[in-house]
Amino acid sequence: MSVGATLALVASFAGGLGFFLLGMHELTEGLKLAAGGALRRILQGSTSTRFRALFAGAGMTALVQSSSAVTVATLGFVNAGLLELPAAVWVVFGSNVGTTTTGWLVSLSGFDVDLEAAALPIVGIGTLLQLTGPTKRRGSIGRAISGLGLFFVGVGFLQTSFADLAQSVDLAALRVEGIGGRALLFVIGVGLTTVMQSSSAAIAVTLTAAAAGALDLAGACTVVIGANLGTTTTALFGAMGATPDARRTALAHTAFNVVAGVVAFVTLPLLLVAVERLDAYAPGEGLPARVALFHTGFNVLGVVAMWPFAGRLVQWLQARFVPTDEVEGAPAHLDRTVLSIPHVALAALGREGWRLFEIARRVLAAALASDVSARTSRLESFERLLRAITEAIDRVEGRGLPAEVASGVRTLLRATRHLVIVCERSDELTTIPEGPFHEALSALLAEAGGGLDVDRLGELYGVLDERFDRRLDELAEEATSERPVREVMDEQHVIGEARRAAKHLVRAARELSALQPPPTDDQRVAIAR
Repeated sequence: MSVGATLALVASFAGGLGFFLLGMHELTEGLKLAAGGALRRILQGSTSTRFRALFAGAGMTALVQSSSAVTVATLGFVNAGLLELPAAVWVVFGSNVGTTTTGWLVSLSGFDVDLEAAALPIVGIGTLLQLTGPTKRRGSIGRAISGLGLFFVGVGFLQTSFADLAQSVDLAALRVEGIGGRALLFVIGVGLTTVMQSSSAAIAVTLTAAAAGALDLAGACTVVIGANLGTTTTALFGAMGATPDARRTALAHTAFNVVAGVVAFVTLPLLLVAVERLDAYAPGEGLPARVALFHTGFNVLGVVAMWPFAGRLVQWLQARFVPTDEVEGAPAHLDRTVLSIPHVALAALGREGWRLFEIARRVLAAALASDVSARTSRLESFERLLRAITEAIDRVEGRGLPAEVASGVRTLLRATRHLVIVCERSDELTTIPEGPFHEALSALLAEAGGGLDVDRLGELYGVLDERFDRRLDELAEEATSERPVREVMDEQHVIGEARRAAKHLVRAARELSALQPPPTDDQRVAIAR
């Protein structure tokens, strides 16, 4: 093969891989934006049992064509308190089964079809939808359709590359045999996924190589096992510096893939026999279809292998990554992975909003108790968390937001503005004298710190308002008798500022409740967390 032909082959392969990865990215991002709310409803309503969580994870991954996206969405809902870790683990297991649909998509697309020509109209239709509705749902759907077209373009280029290679080189000579050869192919599979950060791309390369004759069934399946294990690097890299729940979820994902990979590698001869026998009943034909069948089969086998141990795995995970030295006011539910999906980011921001509310409430409580040191410390925590929330909002707003997410962000901003006013007015509360007004304010703050009932909080504010009017009347009388007018005016100012701070605290609670239900007593997060 001449140097020019070699360079052309390398360029064709690199371009095909690039189109494939770009297509996968656009398909996933478009579907995440178009179906983000649906993902949330499915996750919340379909995870009450192992089976439902498993099928929810598999179904959503098949839809968005990205196990990473579903894993991140699952993680976000765990962080936001909308999904428990035991259910999240089974969603992640299901996503590993669902991600095998990419292999079926590649194998069923056919290796005798001019995919590039067939894909061009798909790209055109998707682009038209994007241009005519960039901020609407059809724009997101168009982005997904364009991604699907680019996906097929990439597969077409990969097919062409391996077909050209087959004409120039005896691909049978590239096959390796024996245990050492199998180990080498396994490492290649791990390396492909680690470098490309996409098991789907590694599977596509493997299928096209197998179709061209570079790999036999056993070799292709061995590469697939390695690629499946290599996908754990994406989750582990993403979990670095992330929240404890993110690291627990990534570790569950790793445990599943390690167990499934070990089981598949040990039982490979038996699985290959099973694939040959089941091939007649599977969709598609030829070596790529058998490899896709193997990929699905050994992930299902991994679910079966994990079934008896899942409960113990969850218990072990819950005992890991327990924070011991967290900084006050540090975000507990935000990290870069959560912010990658707008609906998930909004759920996490809502929970952080309630944490900010709790800090503001404690600022008022410390001021009312004349504890200047505690108030100062809480104010620093408030500023730290407020800064983290606003930075997260900036990152989320840098994306094309669905209307409901944009509305939720505006609601959160209104709530944070109310809480800023609460903290600004707190310095006036340190000199409120004992009496009915003081008692009413204490009762309101106590209600805001428990299993918060927003309607009850409004009633207590009504009581406070009544006590405020009564105290003003009393102060007016005192100003004409025994007390200096200056003292009376100072107290009028202080209780007025306290009433204003309480009003904004109640308004913040109403705004946050519209965004996300208030936390229960069990979910109430300590400020030092």
